[in-house]
Amino acid sequence: MVVGALAWSTALLAQGERSELDGVWNVTGSSSPDIALNAAGNAFREAYDFLTDDPHMQCMPASVTRTMITPSPLMEIRQHDDHVEFNHEFMDVKRRIPIDPQLTVRDAPIADAQYPHLGRSVARYEGENLVIDSAGIHAGVFSTFQWVGYPQSDRMMTTERYIPNGDRMQARITHFDPVYYEAPFTIVITYARTHHPLLEWGCVPEKACADPRLCGVDAVNP
Repeated sequence: MVVGALAWSTALLAQGERSELDGVWNVTGSSSPDIALNAAGNAFREAYDFLTDDPHMQCMPASVTRTMITPSPLMEIRQHDDHVEFNHEFMDVKRRIPIDPQLTVRDAPIADAQYPHLGRSVARYEGENLVIDSAGIHAGVFSTFQWVGYPQSDRMMTTERYIPNGDRMQARITHFDPVYYEAPFTIVITYARTHHPLLEWGCVPEKACADPRLCGVDAVNP
């Protein structure tokens, strides 16, 4: 799904206030650079079979990035003095991330106890931007972070940067993984505020592939 996210990214960098990040958000676009896989990454993609290997077929979110970039489900952000909540309609992911500039990501808690493979995260502010660092991400069956077939190893680290601008928001997610990629790269996702409430996803593994939301709807190439 590419809907010209970068076309107005410069305008978003004229940021608003961090309080504007609170609320429910709907994806309006996404984009990425050419992603340079190394030999191991290319081998992974060649061997990958969506129907048998994709974690969504098991009702498991593959990664934070892919949870965010799935086009229809909503995402809610709630900031508190000592932590921030990310509630995702997709797969009912609920991350709780401490805000602590003294805490290292290696010592940070698991962000979602139901889905520990999503890793450990810690948040901080840089000006009005909310920044989240994550590590401890699992490889294996959960090893697709975004569009289908892109792998992640247990050395994957990510930095999420949320840039407020009134009723618009930009998220920039930078991925570092020397096991499968030749260089770090950044996915850009744009959002608009919505007043619709989040709904329960309620995925059932036996029905996952019968559900059109889980049969490739987010398997879109950049």
